[in-house]
Amino acid sequence: MVSRGVIAALSLLLISGCSYCEGIYCKFISDQLSVKSSADVVLPCAFNSSGHSAITLVWQIGTNRSVLRASETKEAKILDESFRGRASVPREWYQSGNASLQISRLQATDAGTYNCIIRGEGLAEYCTKLKMEVISAGHSQSYGLSSVWMSVLLLAWSRFSF
Repeated sequence: MVSRGVIAALSLLLISGCSYCEGIYCKFISDQLSVKSSADVVLPCAFNSSGHSAITLVWQIGTNRSVLRASETKEAKILDESFRGRASVPREWYQSGNASLQISRLQATDAGTYNCIIRGEGLAEYCTKLKMEVISAGHSQSYGLSSVWMSVLLLAWSRFSF
């Protein structure tokens, strides 16, 4: 298991910028990673809603496959049955600014480009774009997780000081 300190340190390397959308601020993350099947992974997503009410979180693969949707008033709902019991976001994501997606027991069908989208008052901000490859457990290719783990650590470290 990776310690929280290691994850935060790794996150510093992945944060590539800050985007602004009418009061919704994101630490935009864009990267590629390779993860072995059956492993667990955390895909980082960090934001500050700057007092917006009624914000909504959507994690999707590409543009057509929604994995999860959550709002301030409703618990996260898994939209893709293949992720049921395997995907989650922190319970208080809207207060902490940490909307990272945790996926357990990765499957080959989980591969794709993941987008974290924060919506508020008719506006949408893309906070994360990660292309994830799922490789077979017997494959000798090295993991591309270092920058993702760093991002997760940064999420713990920052609640954004814009």
